[in-house]
Amino acid sequence: MKKHLFISTLILIILLFFAQTISPVQADGLEVGLYGGYLYTQMEMPHTTDDINEYLNIAENKYEDMEDRIDNSLDFILLDDEEGIFHIREICRNILMDPEFVSDPEYSYSVDTLESPKEAEGFFVGLRGMTNRIGFAAKYERFMPEFTAKHKFTLQFEGIENGNNDYEPHEDYKKDDFSEFKYNDSGIIEQSYTIEGITATLIPRINSFLHLHAEAGYYQGEGIRSYAWEDILKENEEIILNRTRESTVNAELEDSIGYKAGGGLNLKIVENLHLIGNLKYRILEMDVKHEGEIIIVEEIDNDGEIKEKIIEPEDYTEDFGGLEASVGISVGF
Repeated sequence: MKKHLFISTLILIILLFFAQTISPVQADGLEVGLYGGYLYTQMEMPHTTDDINEYLNIAENKYEDMEDRIDNSLDFILLDDEEGIFHIREICRNILMDPEFVSDPEYSYSVDTLESPKEAEGFFVGLRGMTNRIGFAAKYERFMPEFTAKHKFTLQFEGIENGNNDYEPHEDYKKDDFSEFKYNDSGIIEQSYTIEGITATLIPRINSFLHLHAEAGYYQGEGIRSYAWEDILKENEEIILNRTRESTVNAELEDSIGYKAGGGLNLKIVENLHLIGNLKYRILEMDVKHEGEIIIVEEIDNDGEIKEKIIEPEDYTEDFGGLEASVGISVGF
């Protein structure tokens, strides 16, 4: 909070200096007012993207292994408890039977892939002064990049729980012995950042409609990353297995100075009321410090046990630069 007050005071002093040093010719038509509006931005965020794609690759490798086990009739236990063992070996043997007797297993999976750039929305509000030749502004802005990525494996089949591995398929089992099973393995990764900035802008005017922007600002922020995994096995719609894992990592974005350059439009609607639109490019890098760990289920082994991978995200310098478009209004005093 103290840093916010210090930076705000410094920016206001700079703006007052600009205002006092504007010549009488430049000050002709001076109009001061409040302004604010909506902003949309895109940013690369390569390190965050790589981190999350690593989690998704682990899930995809797990699904490829499950696919191989099913297709090649390998033993793959889903449930091992006091009541006995249920595993995919029984599912795959269904294929050996008459199709009219029991259906083949059906499965599918999907894994998202994150790509850059990322999108974010936000807002800005501040004080602006404009003359016929030049303008100046100080504002507070906030933008919030957030996105999700998912992975899912679904399997549907007819099978038998507590099956005997020595059976002869046609002789030992009857149609009524088989149940309908549905198995789902899914995960969702959510990432969000909140970035706040206090900026000072110099606005040289080309004409009454067009102007340029040169901007510098002080930024800080925070973030959170969460991963939730679940698998569910149902027998005739009754849940017989349900496991979950949840983990969260918090992030602190260390204070940084950023810059913008661009241009915009200033359209007068009525006296002291203007519609403004800007297009800028932002240069901003921030050190990201993580606290916490992500727990990923990377395998369910032949004993039906969950094998977890614990990942502690590394700290890095993230690129939050990118194009920014904004639209708003200015109301003069």
